[in-house]
Amino acid sequence: MTRQLSHVERKNVRAAYIHTSKHLDERRLMVQWWADYLDANREKHITPYDFAKKRRK
Repeated sequence: MTRQLSHVERKNVRAAYIHTSKHLDERRLMVQWWADYLDANREKHITPYDFAKKRRK
């Protein structure tokens, strides 16, 4: 998650694109999980813990 939110480099334009390919598969999984979690909360409230537990089944 730290890598997804990281905006440390600010010295030049190139720095804005450095993190785009690092851990890309993990980042996709994380963002997809979050989207699925938000979709599940449209119908009724569910905690992240309960959502993760339900998805493991």
